[in-house]
Amino acid sequence: MTARRSESGGEQLAQAKRTIGGHETMVLKQQDAEAIYDAQPPRINPRLAAALKEHGRRVSLE
Repeated sequence: MTARRSESGGEQLAQAKRTIGGHETMVLKQQDAEAIYDAQPPRINPRLAAALKEHGRRVSLE
């Protein structure tokens, strides 16, 4: 029997959550965090504005 098979379902689930969490979490250095915080969002060009307007017309949140 392998070590993997001898683990309980709860232990396997906990390990899976740790593994997924490690892939979903990004750790930034102070300099990186400041660069993201200070970044300016891109300007909305006419094509994007038209697409947003069309999306609003087609998609309802209600």
